[in-house]
Amino acid sequence: MAFHLNSSYFPLFNLPDELIYCIFGFVHGCDLARLCRVCSRLNHFIAQDQLVWKEAINSELSGKPLLLSHENYKDFYKRAYLGLYRSVADMVKQRLMQKLDREAETDADCCARYIIEKKYSYGHYLKEQGTQRNNRSKAEDSNQQAHLCFYLCTAAKHSYEVWADKLCQQGAKLCGITFMPEALDLLEDLFICPLYFATRENNVAMVKKIIELGIVYQPQNPQYILHVDDATSSKVSSIYSTIQAIICKVLICIRHDPHLLQPFLNSLKLPPIHQAAIYGNIDELNRLIKEEHADLDMMDNYNMTPLMYSILISREHIVRYIYRSQMDILIGYPLADSISAALGGIEYKVLQIIRQHDYECYEAVIFEAFGDERFFTNSSNREVLQFILADLTNQETFYAACQSAISSRNGRLIHQLISDLPTLLQLYANSSDDVQGLLQQITFARKKVITEHGKELVLDAAQFGQGNCIRELVVQGVQPNMHCVREMLYLGIGIELPSHFAIASNTKYKQFHQFLLQLSGQDFDTNAVVKTLQFYTFAKAIADLPTYQTMKETINRIITEIMCRTMHSDWYQPMFIDNRLQKRVDEISCTLLQNLMSLNKKYDINARDRSYGLRKETALHVASRLGNPAWVQLFLQAGADRQIEDRFLEKPINCVRKSAKECKYLLQNYHSCSLPSKPKYSPPVYD
Repeated sequence: MAFHLNSSYFPLFNLPDELIYCIFGFVHGCDLARLCRVCSRLNHFIAQDQLVWKEAINSELSGKPLLLSHENYKDFYKRAYLGLYRSVADMVKQRLMQKLDREAETDADCCARYIIEKKYSYGHYLKEQGTQRNNRSKAEDSNQQAHLCFYLCTAAKHSYEVWADKLCQQGAKLCGITFMPEALDLLEDLFICPLYFATRENNVAMVKKIIELGIVYQPQNPQYILHVDDATSSKVSSIYSTIQAIICKVLICIRHDPHLLQPFLNSLKLPPIHQAAIYGNIDELNRLIKEEHADLDMMDNYNMTPLMYSILISREHIVRYIYRSQMDILIGYPLADSISAALGGIEYKVLQIIRQHDYECYEAVIFEAFGDERFFTNSSNREVLQFILADLTNQETFYAACQSAISSRNGRLIHQLISDLPTLLQLYANSSDDVQGLLQQITFARKKVITEHGKELVLDAAQFGQGNCIRELVVQGVQPNMHCVREMLYLGIGIELPSHFAIASNTKYKQFHQFLLQLSGQDFDTNAVVKTLQFYTFAKAIADLPTYQTMKETINRIITEIMCRTMHSDWYQPMFIDNRLQKRVDEISCTLLQNLMSLNKKYDINARDRSYGLRKETALHVASRLGNPAWVQLFLQAGADRQIEDRFLEKPINCVRKSAKECKYLLQNYHSCSLPSKPKYSPPVYD
């Protein structure tokens, strides 16, 4: 916190402002941050001089900083300095961060992402460098190498290319390292490398930057991915799929950049038959097969075959040669699964060959395409779209396209597939007669899919919160019944409310940042925020369904289930340290529940519903057990009866934890509903 000293204490302030800004221009970002703590006047000057912060970022972190909405250069520097973990931890309750710590310790998949954000931010790096300048021993060198690699992963995740360059100058390993977190009880080491984070964030520019850094700082023998051989495979066998995904995505990014592609492929130390396929040498392939009895289905150390590499880097004549070889090779869904991370990047000529020789793999490509709207807006995919759209005449292909669009929450494509095929077929550039004939055939396929798989698509849409999709399926004739709803074990499980689990990816943190902007804005509008939440939009779409007599109970049950999901989200307990922000979150959650109740035309506040668990309890039971006083008060105001017992004969007050004193007080003293209940009252129970 800045000291509030008189400005005359610092003769510096007698200088013109322009000169003061000029002086600060010679100070680096970390030193600027320290100066901000000297006094409020210095803090004012430095905070206002965004040019200084921009120059600090350009010299230390990135020449092209990606600012979030309403973020200035000082905010960007602060976020990089703290890291996402600290940025979130400074805002949310400590027990939530402890929960995050526990979950990261038991989840190997998120452990590496969690560690770099918590322990290897830019601020940690600056402090560590300062400590080492004062006290550095040779015994710390190996530990320092590991730390540099972790820092390089942070730089790769956030596209800090300037910092990455400096880390490589200091000897950071681009190939990554294996490590064993102390908190995790694992049989195998975890693997971490910069390309993992760059590809996970789909950052093509950073992928290319990492390859270039290897060429510059390891010109004789660049290494980008840990070389897996017989000696190390036992330690990292569980992450073969991760390494495969990295290789696949990198190849898609750099296949048209020979100066990057060659060093990367060389670093993989591929077998001769893989090299012959990659460099398009059919004569060498024939020689290896005949003279050395090489196998076209041979896998390298990363479980990848020559066909996989040939597909990814667009060696179409090799792909055709291998498919026509009539040898026993890995094809179909197993092939597609191995290169699933890059299916959407397969080029037109190669995809034509796959379509001709391996329709199972081709179907997987279609599934991937309909999961990414960018595939339909990228002009380079125009030719591919011609036969992908034509193949929607196949019933199974159309069904797969619908499943993919739903699971990826691709609302526009869902709508076009189910209700607006003419718009989708505008991408089909043949004559109008061809389009009209194709439209008739696809319409026929759609009708069969909706008839035979309509209820399955409803379940998919319910899982991923696609209420509009359910509505459009109902309009097309699908009628979900109570049996269908009982199968919705994962109803809304794909829906997330903004929460502190924002460090998993830059995209999630961006969403969390947008939510914070909504909460802290001067024009804060509770109802406006609620209407943007997916739980509400999903329920609203369900409530707007055509109310056929057979569906009324179904609609009400779905909305009740959404209420249950809402209450069991992370919002049931206080999230933010700032009381103003937390009060607004409470307002939003109460308004959301209130709106959900109003959408349910026959909602009974006192119904003991099994949506709330095996206990067959009321909404008031749930709010009491979770210890949320705002929700307890909301349900009491709505007429909730405090004397109703759940399946185990417990009243709401018996569910309250000892620490939830406010909830207990409300249940004992709130007088908006009658107490005690009518003795003959028998609440309805949904079976």
